[in-house]
Order: sequence, then structure tokens, then C-alpha cells
Amino acid sequence: GKDRRADVVAAVPGVPPWYHQLRHLVGRELHLILREPGLAPSHFVSALFGGLLLGITYFDMPLTLQGVISRIGIIFAVQCILAMQALQNFLSWRDSFTCFLREYASGYYGTGPFVIAKSISDCFVLRIGPPLALGLCLYHLAGMQAGRE
Repeated sequence: GKDRRADVVAAVPGVPPWYHQLRHLVGRELHLILREPGLAPSHFVSALFGGLLLGITYFDMPLTLQGVISRIGIIFAVQCILAMQALQNFLSWRDSFTCFLREYASGYYGTGPFVIAKSISDCFVLRIGPPLALGLCLYHLAGMQAGRE
């Protein structure tokens, strides 16, 4: 059947609409991500370090078969770096899930706004910024510009 908790949250007087819940939760999640000393800074530092290290290692690759194989190696290494960064984020989800269970049981907000807010804040701060930093370092150092002769 239906989820009884959803009925309870909807029936509690004074529960704000979902868009107010979402706005509040996105602000809180962004604040928590930026406040946690090891999460966002470690993502950006590891991305910059990985981009510089790979860029220096594969500096100015030739347009030969060896250069193609090196570019494939770079793509694999970048995927490994990004996967390791994604694994670090599981701890953040676990910690906030404990808080979510407590606040959800109290009827403060529903599951949908929490999941959407967590995904939005995670996506913008931890999934777009560090790969862009890594790519900006790596792209020019490794000579991956289009139309290069």
C-alpha cells in the first residue's frame, strides 16, 4: 500500500509546501558541503593535483599512434580519479541520512525535497567543479587541443 509516513507528513499542520522545503534544504546542504573541511577542498585539490600530474606526465603528446595510446591512458586515469572522488562522498550521504531520518520522523520535510536538494548540492559543488578544474589543467598541458598540427 501507500507509505504511511507520507500521509503523516502531508497531514501535519504547518508543514511548508515542497518548494519551501526544497529551498531550505538546498541552502542547508550547500552550507554543510562548504563547511566540511575535507569534502569540497579535498575534491578540488585532488582534481588540480591529478590534472597537473597527468598534464606534466603526458606533456605535449605527438599526433602519432603512441600519442593516441597515451590519450586513451589519460582518459582511463581521469575516470579513476573521478571515481575515487565519488567514493569519498558516500560518507557525506550517510551522515546526512541519519539527520534526515530524525527530521523526517518529526514531519519537517518529505523524502522528495531531501533527495532533490542533496543531489543538486552534490552535483554543482562536487561533480561539476572538480572535473572542470582537472580538465582545465590537463587539456592544455597534454596538448589535447583540437586542430593542433
